[in-house]
Amino acid sequence: MAIKGLSLDETVDYISQFDKDDPKVTWILGVLSSRVRKHIGDIATSFNPGSPNSSSFNIGRAEIEAVSFGLKGFKNFVDSKEKPIKFETEKK
Repeated sequence: MAIKGLSLDETVDYISQFDKDDPKVTWILGVLSSRVRKHIGDIATSFNPGSPNSSSFNIGRAEIEAVSFGLKGFKNFVDSKEKPIKFETEKK
């Protein structure tokens, strides 16, 4: 098998096996670049030698960042009143 590069524009549709409603919510997921992955890794852990708490872990914040960069859209996602939720983005 040859080594192949990934396009940062590629997406994959994901439907949770736990979604029992119809129509099912489709999550559109994208590739995280190596630069974004490094950014998320830096958020997840930090090390400060000489400090009483020399290391800290921010796993929850890192997970939020991963979703904010990796989620490219969704289909059939509605609020509690069945009103469609609009996918909005901002440039970072």
